[in-house]
Amino acid sequence: MKGWEDGMYPSGATFPAGYKFGDGNVFGKNSVFGAGDTFGDKNVFGKGSIFGAGSKFGDKNNFAKNQRFQSGTTLGNDETIGAHSVIGEGSIIGDRNQFGNDVVFAKRVSLGKENMFGPYDQFGSHDQLGKNNEFGRGAMFGREIVFGKGEEFGSRSSFVEPEHLQGHDEFGTRNWGLQESDLPKSDKEPWTRAAAASPEYEPDREIQNKVLSLARKNAKQAATKDSKKLSLKAIEKAVEQASAQAKRLERIARQVARK
Repeated sequence: MKGWEDGMYPSGATFPAGYKFGDGNVFGKNSVFGAGDTFGDKNVFGKGSIFGAGSKFGDKNNFAKNQRFQSGTTLGNDETIGAHSVIGEGSIIGDRNQFGNDVVFAKRVSLGKENMFGPYDQFGSHDQLGKNNEFGRGAMFGREIVFGKGEEFGSRSSFVEPEHLQGHDEFGTRNWGLQESDLPKSDKEPWTRAAAASPEYEPDREIQNKVLSLARKNAKQAATKDSKKLSLKAIEKAVEQASAQAKRLERIARQVARK
């Protein structure tokens, strides 16, 4: 492999935070990039790379499998992301990207339109998607996901209610987790038709546990936040009571002094 000055980077290279790369570079496998690194267009990344928080990419980059994108990553348009990759919390992804199988999207990831997802990809709670995306078979969705119009869901899709569908969607057979009554009007007929093809279908226990865990992670965090709020309220109340007690003692002291 050529030296760094030629835009060809060896396997296992480590880069500092805030590094700026241009277009058309080729990176070896198992590279480690710092937080806030930025990349141009049409770069190629070997498998097993790790990208620091806040990394930003241009368009048409090609990523091999097993990539790890930390939180707050920004991906452009027309990217190709390999199988078994992980997209960190709060990341932003553009349009017309292609994803391999078993890609995991953390919670609160925002994705654009016309993306193509692989089989068994997992989507975290509170993710947001644009319109006309295509999902592979066996996709798993956490709760409170906001979908765009005209989504195409593959067979064996699993959901956790509530979800927010906008209508005009297509469904494969053997789906699980949604109620017809909760769907937009334009989705009721295609969902019912798909369900009628396999009325007794339930995913195996492993899939159910994976889908429910996508929701439980978010629920635990919400419970933690609620606990913190209650603690803060208790502290605030104690401060108010102490302040009132101090004022009462001050009044008594003034009254005694006047006597």
